Amino acid sequence: MLTAGTLLNRRFRLKRQLNENPVRQTWLADDLMLKDKAVVKLLALGGSMQWEDLKLLEREAQILKQLNHPRLVKYRDYFSLDDQNVWFALVTAYIPGSSLKEKLEGNHRFTQQQLYWIAFEVLEILNYLHQLHPPVLHRDLKPSNLIWGEDHHIYLIDLGAVQLQPRTPGSTFTVVGTFGYTPIEQFGGLAVPASDLYALGATLIHLLTGIPPAELPQENFKMKFNGDILDPAFQKWLETLIEPAVTSRFSSTQVALYALNYKPKFPSKTNSEPSIQLSQSSNEFNVNIPSQFSLQYISPLQKILGNPIQGIKRGLQFIPGAMPIKILGLSAIAALITSPLYRVIEPSIFTEINSSLIILFYLTLLGIPVTLGLLIYKAFLDYKPFEKVQLNFKNKKFNIFWYSYFPIHKQGDISQIQQINLIRTTDDKGNYYPSLEIVTQEPNIFFLSRRKTYRFGHQLPEEELNWLKQELQKWLASQSNLH
Repeated sequence: MLTAGTLLNRRFRLKRQLNENPVRQTWLADDLMLKDKAVVKLLALGGSMQWEDLKLLEREAQILKQLNHPRLVKYRDYFSLDDQNVWFALVTAYIPGSSLKEKLEGNHRFTQQQLYWIAFEVLEILNYLHQLHPPVLHRDLKPSNLIWGEDHHIYLIDLGAVQLQPRTPGSTFTVVGTFGYTPIEQFGGLAVPASDLYALGATLIHLLTGIPPAELPQENFKMKFNGDILDPAFQKWLETLIEPAVTSRFSSTQVALYALNYKPKFPSKTNSEPSIQLSQSSNEFNVNIPSQFSLQYISPLQKILGNPIQGIKRGLQFIPGAMPIKILGLSAIAALITSPLYRVIEPSIFTEINSSLIILFYLTLLGIPVTLGLLIYKAFLDYKPFEKVQLNFKNKKFNIFWYSYFPIHKQGDISQIQQINLIRTTDDKGNYYPSLEIVTQEPNIFFLSRRKTYRFGHQLPEEELNWLKQELQKWLASQSNLH
């Protein structure tokens, strides 16, 4: 019998059971190897268990091994054990936070802005799953399978009902899903990407109304809900998700994302301007990201000196002649004006001033090479503060340039871009910093494909990276002629 404190596979120590099902148990556990928490799903062989349940658990384990998305639950281990009963165990990483079901049970009232954000985050995850080869359908999207993380991102868990699409015609299938969230075609084994969109729509309506979809009234097989508090455009978008006919819904997550047109509040309403230089048109998208050194030192200095320098430039425009002649002329005038000071200042005082200036001059002269030496030493140890990035998307191609000591250039086809992720990595000191990641699936030898990632933007705050990510996603969606 499994109890708290039981050690599984010499690695996972059970802490607390998260459900009350004796055959399909879910436990919170300590991962002794990674020294953090994990979730263990256990399935007992025999009793009310069916072989189809075991097949679903094994399929979930196999698919989780292959997934790589920052907001999908992470695979840890899969094994069997014999403890009076034979158990099969699937272990995944623990995501700190609360499920949307728990928030509903706590009488949380979701605002329209929160619904927008949840929709956008879930669509990004579904877009990743649906663009895999073959596509992966979740088939059981609902509030209990969505975690509002402590980092205020939405995570998708429990892939126990996933299906690799397309299904072979005439093959047997297992009906999975939760009544109210599952569209009609899924009960006939004909799940498609739009089936997950229906489940997302039903989930959002549950969050909006606080009423489970199965308890809402229906008209012509379509659930009816009160969306008066929503913007008309968002309400229409939500109603499109829950259309009973597959052909009446959005055909893909990319189309749904483009139609949602979510625009987060970008924190640039302060006196400072955003660091990113972005320009876009119907057929081109360009981004310039300055280096961290430029953002921390050059830009503030330009802001301080900007107005005086501009004033001097405007003044010099009124003086005739070339720039060297203008400077020599102004220097001569300054010398004539200051020469009477020699007669006013006592010679002894002037000598003391000269001595102080000479000492200050030599100290400054000594400080310049020392400062430059330290700067060069630090630069060779860490090139990232001096790295600037340029992105160009045009004519079905994308180009990324990294400029530091030696420029690096990568390019590829826009059609090969699978997703754009906002990720968090750590430096050598354990400090977290965000960056953007473009993931492509590129052809390789022997008709195989390989996955490649391109990362940039570590010098920017997460809010700006989020904004850039969504602007780029919207532009890419517009290039697919989805509108």
